[in-house]
Amino acid sequence: MAAASSFSSSGSSSLSSSASSASSASSATGAAACRGRGLLCGAELLYLEEGVACNVREDGRACVEVRPSQVETFALPKCSASAIVRSSENTVLCGVSMQLARPTAAPDEGEVFLTVDCSAALGVGGVGGGVALESFGLGEGSSNSSLQALLSDMVLSAVDKKKLCLVPGKLIWRVFVDCMVLKAGGCLLDAVSLAVHAALRTTVLPCVFVDEEEGEEGDGALGQISIQCDEREAAGECFPVEDIPIIVTVGEIANRYVWDMTSNEESACVCRLLVAVSPRGHKCVGVQKLGASLIDISTLPTVMVNSQRVCREIFERLERQIASQKTKKNSQQLSAFMRSMADL
Repeated sequence: MAAASSFSSSGSSSLSSSASSASSASSATGAAACRGRGLLCGAELLYLEEGVACNVREDGRACVEVRPSQVETFALPKCSASAIVRSSENTVLCGVSMQLARPTAAPDEGEVFLTVDCSAALGVGGVGGGVALESFGLGEGSSNSSLQALLSDMVLSAVDKKKLCLVPGKLIWRVFVDCMVLKAGGCLLDAVSLAVHAALRTTVLPCVFVDEEEGEEGDGALGQISIQCDEREAAGECFPVEDIPIIVTVGEIANRYVWDMTSNEESACVCRLLVAVSPRGHKCVGVQKLGASLIDISTLPTVMVNSQRVCREIFERLERQIASQKTKKNSQQLSAFMRSMADL
């Protein structure tokens, strides 16, 4: 114990000095790396930081203010449901298709599969267009897999898959959610999550009547199965989206938090918080931090409250846009399903 005490007293100053130097070097390296991601010069970065400090951003918005986005649903006639989200920097297309299948995982749960394709907007290797998610600590891999992993973990994990089961152990809905990024800019993940939510919100599960027969041995195994579909639109059931959240990205610039960053602002931010907010009660259901910089834990309640307010505005705008597009025929959902039935 005496030796340990002696080592502590003699080495404390040198260890403290080394830790301080390492911390300073790490901070300087991290800041330099962060600023090296964008194409902004030092004067432009200083302009952004000083503007954010005054609550005035480069496009005139306040820190807690998002850009308007246009959501168009029923854009792909051959899909069960679809949505296009367009903003000033991002364009994302999402299509939903469904088929009846036997369960391969949980016997009483449906299956949801997600794919994200950024090749149309990003450069070689999935990096470009102002988006390089790997630099925020997501590990190696393309932006396709990074976006897909984040969306699967923070958005689609909230799907109530039990509502996608028709006959436990025998017949379920298998849902495919395919996203294509046509234009990539600041806060791409926000636009993709909104496109996924909008497409699933307009998805209708057709009313299916299942007449099953036992196998020849009478052991309850699935023998022949007869499926009938009620083609009336009113007979269908809406996809369970009550708990499926959207994501808002919050960036830290000049010791202040900024919502819905532009690509230039992403070059100036030192870390990001991904906040998932559900439409039911507008509750924060998930938070993930990206980036090596530390954050002040005492600021999280304010971030949560502002994120809830921002998402409430986004959900209300989405509801108005979907309601205005209800005049479009939803029969494409049933026709797409009937085409999938022909393959069984």
